Amino acid sequence: MDKLVLRKAIEEELTRELDVFERAAKDAWEGATHEENRPEGSKDMRSTEASYVAYGQSVRVRDARDSLSKFAGFTEDIHANVRVSMGSVFEAHWTDAKGSTGVVWYFVVPVGGGLQLQCEGVRVVSLTPESPLGAAFAGRVVGDEIRFNNRDYELISLQ
Repeated sequence: MDKLVLRKAIEEELTRELDVFERAAKDAWEGATHEENRPEGSKDMRSTEASYVAYGQSVRVRDARDSLSKFAGFTEDIHANVRVSMGSVFEAHWTDAKGSTGVVWYFVVPVGGGLQLQCEGVRVVSLTPESPLGAAFAGRVVGDEIRFNNRDYELISLQ
């Protein structure tokens, strides 16, 4: 699995999210300062409500910028191909209580968890170490098994 392709795909998605948030923040700011949102009386809260939305959107922009910066600067753990850690790409086989089975690939990253990517014809899900599933897999090696959300997982391969 080409980690550079995965990294590029995640960085592109984080950049797309930032663009969306920036446009939303700009629109919210314009709405908050538009003359139609000026209060018409002492109980008219349109401008106050619009300013809250604008502030919330600006926080999303800040957080998206922070995430993009954090992702761009992350380095792979030196043992990422030996045990599940930052930068690991791993394959896990799962079985649930009903006997259903499946295989899933994960890429451990500092931010942007839950993104579903295609790489070499395989679906790969980004996973952060802080997530419950990421924490359950942290430090595991090939052959280890975990139980999470009524599924049994076995770590098949690690890169």
